[in-house]
This record gives sequence, C-alpha cells and structure tokens, in this order.
Amino acid sequence: ETFEVQKLKVWLLKSDHMRVFIITGHQLLYINPQQQLVKLNLLTNESQITQFANCDGVSSFADFVAVVTKTNDNFETTLLKVGKHEFKELKTFEGNYAFSETAILFKSESGENGVFDYIDPLDTNYQVQRSQYIKKSFFTYFGPTEYKDLITEEHIKYHQKYLEKYEPNRQVQQIERPIEQIVKELDEMVLIEDLKEQLNRQNQYTEAEIEVHGIVKFEDDDINAKNFQMAIQNGYWKYASMFPKYFVEYIYAEKIQLIEQNVGMVLEHFASFPQCKIMEIYQVVGDFMVDDDTVTQQMKQQFINAFQENKKLFNTYYDTYYLKEIVQTLKQQIKDEEQKVLNLQIIGEVQRLQAQIQQVQQQLLE
Repeated sequence: ETFEVQKLKVWLLKSDHMRVFIITGHQLLYINPQQQLVKLNLLTNESQITQFANCDGVSSFADFVAVVTKTNDNFETTLLKVGKHEFKELKTFEGNYAFSETAILFKSESGENGVFDYIDPLDTNYQVQRSQYIKKSFFTYFGPTEYKDLITEEHIKYHQKYLEKYEPNRQVQQIERPIEQIVKELDEMVLIEDLKEQLNRQNQYTEAEIEVHGIVKFEDDDINAKNFQMAIQNGYWKYASMFPKYFVEYIYAEKIQLIEQNVGMVLEHFASFPQCKIMEIYQVVGDFMVDDDTVTQQMKQQFINAFQENKKLFNTYYDTYYLKEIVQTLKQQIKDEEQKVLNLQIIGEVQRLQAQIQQVQQQLLE
C-alpha cells in the first residue's frame, strides 16, 4: 500500500504534553496557537473554528473526543461524539480528563495510593467512577497499559466497528497464530522487562553492602510473589524462570503448596512447558503425573521431552536422580498403556476372527 504525502497549513499550540491534535474519522481536530479548537475536514480540506476557547488539550478514542479547557486555573473537560461532518456534545466534567492508551477517559490528577477517577465513554450515563493503578503494565488489544482491568470486550468490538466504518478497504493481515497467544507473549515480554530492571538495580549493590545487610531482596517481594504465582497459572515459563534462585527457593519453602495447588493450571498451558527451567516445578508436576489418572500419555511424553531438554540445568545429583526416577516411571506407564492398548486390539481381532469362523460354520451347516 502506498501513501501520498500532503502538507496541511496547520499551526499547532506549543505544549509540553503534546495533546494538541487528534484524528477521528475524516476529521482533524487541533488546538491552534490562540488556544482555539479547529476542525479540519481531511477530505475537503475545509476548516472551521469551533466554539471551544482556552483549550489546553484534546484526546480521543474511536469517534469519542475529549476537549480540555482552562479558565482561571480551573479545568473543564467536554466529551464529544464526532460524526461525518458535525460533532455532538455529550457531557461536561469538572477537572482535566484525557483518554489514556486504552479506551478510558481518566483524570490526570491521581488521588492517594494510586486511586484515580475515570469515565467510560460507552457508559451512556457518563458517570465518574473510581479505580486504582496496578504497578505492572500488561499488554492488551490497545497496547501496554496499567488499566487492563477497565478494558472490556465491548470496547474492543466498538473500536473494530469504528475501523470498519472508516477503513472499509483496509486489508486485514492474516495472523497464523491465535490473537490470544500473541497477546500472551507480549504480556510476558512486558513482565520480563520489568523483572530485568529489578535485577539490574539489585546487581548494583556492592559486596560490602550485601555482607552488611545479607541477601538483597527485591523491592516488591509481595508483588513478585503474586506475579510468580500468576506466571505458573498462565504458563509464563520464560518469565518465571528468570526469578533468581533464592527467590524461587524462598517461595517454595514458605508456600510449598503454591505449585501443588496450581498443577491443573500448569497442565492447561503444557505445550510451552519446555520453556520452564525451575526444578521445583518439575518435581511437583512429575509427582502429580505419576499418580493422577487424568493425565494423558501425550502430556507425560511432553514432560519427558521437557526434562531431557533442561536436565543439564538441574545441578544437584539428588534432584536430578529424583527427576530421573519420575521420568523412568512415566516411561514405564506409557509403555504399559501402549501394551494395554495393543492387547485390547489383539483381543478385538481374535473376537472378530472367532465371529467370522462361527458365521462360516453356520453357513456350512445350512
């Protein structure tokens, strides 16, 4: 696809926050140096100064636009719905609101403990609601965000319909992998980068400081403990395997039932299990597979393959020996099951032949 570059005679307000123009549909809305909101039709190149003056910022989600005005140090935000040629004022709020990287209109001034006010544009009452920041970014349909709990399927569908309306000839790239898998991988990448930053800060401690203070732990051990559990539940094996040895041992010693309680979740994401490099998880999952009748032969073989791929990473003789015992047991179970299936096939074939012989004998007697 090729694009034609066209210069527009547009002068923007100089601003530190850069929220001075947006494009929605075929309209460009921007704040000029006189702090007026100007509407420019990109198809006809016709511009019009709107009724909004003293503008401080403009942001958008699909065909929703938020215009911030400032009078005597007081902010007001007006929510608009933009059509092909005109826009409709939906509601005005006190305060400085802007659309975040998600579909949510949030207030820039946060309260204590990360609490903030926000407005959902799909809520027809446009009520001011309250939520709290999360300390980790997650990758969503709209990109990395700290507001992932506010995004719904309704927001995604609304945005997709908006794109279909204004870009009907847009060629959608065919994705071989499911979108859920791609989002999961990107989500894990964000978590990995956050953990790398923590590890880099941790490595800056000097040997003298470590000798005085002992083991330098993470700044947010409680949060990381929850993230470690989340990684196990969602199959984020690369992320889980990046945690330092002391942290994993601490988690395992203090919460020994953590992995056992989440074995079912582990098995749901077992296709990527070879990425797991944590010995304790192999031990618990292996014990479970030996004793549980619901585990399939395929999953047992996947476990064996994962162990063979990673066994050199497990240092101590006892732990490797213990896991080898588990692997041998699983191999024997697979062999026994295959023999059982073979025996049933032989019995079935014998019964079929006996039935045929009886049928022939009956025909001869007749």
